[in-house]
Amino acid sequence: MAITSAPRKLKRTRQVMSTLARHGLGAFAAGARRWYTTVLPYRKARPGVEAIPVEVRVRIALEELGTTFIKLGQVLSMRPDLIPHSLAQELEKLQDKAAPLPFDVVEKELARALGPDFREQLGEIEPEPLASASIAQVHRATLPSGEIVVLKIRRPGIKRQVETDLAILHDLARMAERTVTELELIEPTRIVEEFARTIRREMDFIREARNVERFRRHFRNDSTIYVPQLYWKFCRENLLVMEWIDGIKVSDVEHLRKAGLDPKIIAIRGAQAILKQVFEHGFFHADPHGANVFVIKGNVIVPLDYGMMGSLDDRLVRQIEDLLIGIVRMDVDRIMTVLENLGSIRPGTDTRSLYSELYDFLDRYYHVPLYQLNTPELVGELLDIVRRYRLRLPPDLVLMIRSLMLAEAGGRRLYPEFDMMTLAKPYVKRIIMRRLSLKRRIKEAPDTLEEVETLVRLAPKQVQSILSKASQGELSVRVDPAGIPEILHELDRSSNRLAFAMICAALVIGSSITISAGFGPFLFGFPLLGVVGFGLAALLGFWLLFSIMRGGKL
Repeated sequence: MAITSAPRKLKRTRQVMSTLARHGLGAFAAGARRWYTTVLPYRKARPGVEAIPVEVRVRIALEELGTTFIKLGQVLSMRPDLIPHSLAQELEKLQDKAAPLPFDVVEKELARALGPDFREQLGEIEPEPLASASIAQVHRATLPSGEIVVLKIRRPGIKRQVETDLAILHDLARMAERTVTELELIEPTRIVEEFARTIRREMDFIREARNVERFRRHFRNDSTIYVPQLYWKFCRENLLVMEWIDGIKVSDVEHLRKAGLDPKIIAIRGAQAILKQVFEHGFFHADPHGANVFVIKGNVIVPLDYGMMGSLDDRLVRQIEDLLIGIVRMDVDRIMTVLENLGSIRPGTDTRSLYSELYDFLDRYYHVPLYQLNTPELVGELLDIVRRYRLRLPPDLVLMIRSLMLAEAGGRRLYPEFDMMTLAKPYVKRIIMRRLSLKRRIKEAPDTLEEVETLVRLAPKQVQSILSKASQGELSVRVDPAGIPEILHELDRSSNRLAFAMICAALVIGSSITISAGFGPFLFGFPLLGVVGFGLAALLGFWLLFSIMRGGKL
């Protein structure tokens, strides 16, 4: 991780906190106000801000804060398992645009990447950018060989700015976990760490170039998909050079028709492409929205922007296979086992209730014909269960679901009768057959035997260790039932009230004895100590009664 200078971090922190507060989003820090008001001025929300929906305020604040926060919003919009659906929808509107860099700044970056003779290497570079985003700017160039290419140039200083913002986000995440109990369950620190990995990968253009090459290998024999040629000799960490594609955005249905292209064929090919990526290659485009996919002559699909990709490792693939088998067989026990193996079920989760909800969900859709299924509605219901039970899903699994959803939505825009489920059925069937095949079981048998051998070899030692600790009185059992903090809080509050009541009673009894004994000095004919004692008892009694009534428990 890059080192961030303290003055720069402090200045940026002030800007971030002020922006959040101005949009009425600083409430989460109220419990930790002492932390930042010692070095930062506190800003009140601007008048009338509460009338604006909080989702809109979040989006506007992120846009104002720039690159890192826009990217964070975009990544969170892909995680409807973590945030409310309404917020995810609003964050999808985030626009990753930035003011164009002056061409002399672009030339300096090219010289830094390729050397002072970059013009001789790249030929004629068009000064007007094709696109200008927060991380990079894109220009077209004509190489000395006559080939037309696009240059993706990373903005100067962007890495340092992102690292500063990531350090602040880590601070805010830790602070939020300490001050807002509800946020502990979604683990803001873990989310920031995942996001940091994502944005650092997106800023590394060598990594993106490798993604292009891998994608190209996967589809080299598929005539329906074209992956642009990469010019490796020019590629650097801050520069990506690829073949120029003169195509039409897949989302521009009217222009596709005018060009003589067939939206129905494009919809089917696009869906088959993402299904192959997910179920055959285990490596998929994680952001296949309309602007990132072009179509060229022959209804050939050209994916662009390979900075954000998803990858399914062997373990996750096996779990997905088991999940699909559980769904097809309506085997909720198998689905619950998969969730446990993925670490999705948190301690304290009501597993009986979760089991019942999953069974009800499957039962409602099990006998419905595929063409009648509303995929967005079905996935929405499933994600609602995930959110309610705070299930942890692997990020790549969520990205996979999102990519399939985008393919479904894009297909229906192109062809209203488009049916993603029917296209997916053969892939799912092949996966299940492959998972249950004798060949697969024979192949996995050595690994299974090795695991059993390891278990048999280690079990006696582990049992002996447990028995040894027990005999020496060193064995401890940690009990962490849900709700224990609330129980302790109530006990603490009750004991405090009981102590106050006993003090009041002691003051009343002591004051009564003092007055009855007639000890001086006197006030209005009564012993002064007795009067003061009754007064204190009355004040404490009224305070105790008021606190009980305010708590709603008389």
